[in-house]
Amino acid sequence: MKIKFYIFFSLILYLFVGCSTTQISNQNLYYIYETKSNLPTAQYIVFHKSDTCSTLYYKINTSGFLYTKPAGKDKFFANIKLKYELFESFESKQIIDSNSVQIKDSTNYKLDSVILDSLNFKAIYNKNYLLKITLTDINKKISANTFINISKGNYFNRQNFILKTDDDSPLFSYNINEYTKFKIVYKDTANKKLYVNYYNRTFPIALPPFALSFEPPHFVYKADSTFIIDLNKGKTNIINLKKQGFYHFRTDTTVRYGLTLFRFYDGFPQIKTPKHLLEPLRYLTTQREYDKFISSRNKKLAVDNFWIENSGNPDRATKMIKRFYNRVQDANILFSSYLEGWKTDKGIIYIIYGPPNVVYKASNTETWIYGVAGNMRSINFDFIKIDNPFVDNDYFLNRVPAFKDSWYKAVEIWRR
Repeated sequence: MKIKFYIFFSLILYLFVGCSTTQISNQNLYYIYETKSNLPTAQYIVFHKSDTCSTLYYKINTSGFLYTKPAGKDKFFANIKLKYELFESFESKQIIDSNSVQIKDSTNYKLDSVILDSLNFKAIYNKNYLLKITLTDINKKISANTFINISKGNYFNRQNFILKTDDDSPLFSYNINEYTKFKIVYKDTANKKLYVNYYNRTFPIALPPFALSFEPPHFVYKADSTFIIDLNKGKTNIINLKKQGFYHFRTDTTVRYGLTLFRFYDGFPQIKTPKHLLEPLRYLTTQREYDKFISSRNKKLAVDNFWIENSGNPDRATKMIKRFYNRVQDANILFSSYLEGWKTDKGIIYIIYGPPNVVYKASNTETWIYGVAGNMRSINFDFIKIDNPFVDNDYFLNRVPAFKDSWYKAVEIWRR
């Protein structure tokens, strides 16, 4: 689709670069997991174009912005501001670099369209950073923050690659489907080959938060198959990956890091087939109940009967089904890594307990609080970040026996 829009650019040097600010790790970032908010939305991806400069590509969804008609004008305009601030980490108080762009758009009034563009920022090779992006609907006077880890410690990780369509537009997701066609662009145009490892693995779902015997599964890095793709001036030909699984692209087989693309089931992240409706019920059922559902010939009927029996009537069952599977789908969107988001440690907590009231993020940890921070009655879940060559969002829950009572109470609420 050809996208037409008019943008009035205003690149403004942020005057307070280097000034002290509140440490991000001490801020409540609960809103990053609020999928039903009315905040402005956009997608972002980062590409390291050189050793000193990186590019932030952005795709802004215009349908969520307020268009107003200024006095004396005959058109409606959206007033959008996108600002970035570069920090050393979540724990840093100092802004290393900052800039912004202002967009005055009238072309997309009453259209469900997008604005595509990019913004360069200074980031030096052999260092890592945190990029804070603030997207503001000036007419509504509301903003949304997004945080991206900038990994510039080597030439091999995913931010040294970018996916582009045939018309050279960037792709903003590493989750692809059966229809996605793309080319891979690598920052070093001298490289001639991409070495690809293909994995087709089935991973177990997360266990309850009190399961102390649980340990992160050991991943076997030996690929199920391998192949090579040619690079011409840093670009591949158009690619379409047909097989489900995930694909790890590297320029050097002696290092683990590279670009990983994930080809989950057709229709991902949505939950529609009987199989995908049934699997997340394992979080609410006993092993005996779940085995019975699995062996059922009519799995859709088994799912419907579960909700009707536990909710009391079809109307309430319909509401509970919508609520539960919306959370499963949101977990797929928010937490997917090398496995579907609903199977992850964050996914299981999000589905059963809902979005947390308080979220504290640090470089290698994340804390979710249900209740009020500092209140002894609140439930705190601590997640530890795992160094994973495939993804940047792999977290392991610190499980403790004290979660057992709250878990069973939460499950019981779902079941009744």
